[in-house]
Amino acid sequence: MAKISAVDFANNVERNRRSLRQHCLANGKDVLESETLDNVVAINNTISTSTPNGKFKVEFKDLDGNYFAPTQYVDAGGSVVLPTGHPELDSEFLEFVEWTANGNLTNVQDNLVCLPVYQTKVNEVANQRPTILKCYFDENTLSPTLQIGSTRVNTYVNWGDGSSAEQVTANTISHTYASAGLYNITIYGDNYNIGGNSTAGIFTNSSYKYALLKAYLGEKVKSIASNTFYSCNSLTSVTIPSSVTSIGSNAFQNCYSLTSITIPSSVTSIGSTALRGCYSLTSVTIPSSVTSISPDTFNSCYSLTSITIPSSVTRIDGSILWNCYSLTSITIPSSVTRIGGNVFESCYSLTDFVLYEDFNISGINLYNCALSDESLIDIANKLKDNTGNTASTITFSTYKHRTRMNTIYLDVNGARVPYGTAGAVSILKFIQNKNWTVSFS
Repeated sequence: MAKISAVDFANNVERNRRSLRQHCLANGKDVLESETLDNVVAINNTISTSTPNGKFKVEFKDLDGNYFAPTQYVDAGGSVVLPTGHPELDSEFLEFVEWTANGNLTNVQDNLVCLPVYQTKVNEVANQRPTILKCYFDENTLSPTLQIGSTRVNTYVNWGDGSSAEQVTANTISHTYASAGLYNITIYGDNYNIGGNSTAGIFTNSSYKYALLKAYLGEKVKSIASNTFYSCNSLTSVTIPSSVTSIGSNAFQNCYSLTSITIPSSVTSIGSTALRGCYSLTSVTIPSSVTSISPDTFNSCYSLTSITIPSSVTRIDGSILWNCYSLTSITIPSSVTRIGGNVFESCYSLTDFVLYEDFNISGINLYNCALSDESLIDIANKLKDNTGNTASTITFSTYKHRTRMNTIYLDVNGARVPYGTAGAVSILKFIQNKNWTVSFS
């Protein structure tokens, strides 16, 4: 693939736009189709009066706008010393090409901001970002069969071993490698999906699922089917493009090595158990395009310490955070009108549980949560007074909460006061006075 020179920059804006778009998508950042590099490069067409000695200023930044190298001040017509290094991207599939700017880096005649240009490590085809699957096939897994699915148009697979790309003509496509090793499988086309609705997922033979190490989904992928990456135990990272609108049930279930995932704002639905059993997942942000969280979505994500629930969510179904042992805090937005059973059960580290004012949902289970005194008081204050209405139920742990709820006292305004204060009642009684049923398990 030919490199892009700075001199030819003006004729290659589209190429640079794709590089920027790849960078943004690879790092979970939204980027508009209309964006070009010109939206990022701050070109100054006049010499600033603050420029030392009337020289031109040349800056080097990464694609996030952070300074990468010291600013250089160059005489008109002078040369620029390029940095010996270059910004690193959090992607194994992009590589640095060169520095570029809206001007000539050798014959400087204006103030410049220089940005890096990247290209994919495999050949770009049809000017699109392809799907790349990084796999290690050992001696026992040299004949993989990929599931592409029936929704495909002009779809091809390059197996990454020097063989010619093959057109996909059926729901699956097979290949045999000559030797064990690391291979980047590239998938591209006008329209396609990967995976399928079998527990084997992306590979028809379930024994091959351990070969997948990283997944970099292409811009033509519209959805992640159910079970696509089910039990891909070696998968450490996945990049989801903004073309994806749905993530199916069990899509990443039991991906034990997956440490992070960025869900783009294009996704509107996440299926049940989509990320269940992702033991190494530490944090997740649900985009504002999602309105409900399906049952068991994050069940048994033992390392999950934080989760962001947007105000677009109106329903949280049962057991989504059950057994999330490391979760320490969560805030329930006021948009939520329904919480299913056992949502927060056995979140052993959950000390900070923040509700919105006048919380009034039929039931909530906080069994086995390590709620702090402050959270218990906050919950008591924010529960809506249901006097005259059908009581709602809130469940706590007998051994973790009951004693404290009987020995922490609140005044009529819900402030903590010493035992014996006139008119003060226990937290338990304070909640019951709002016509809530308190259950202990």
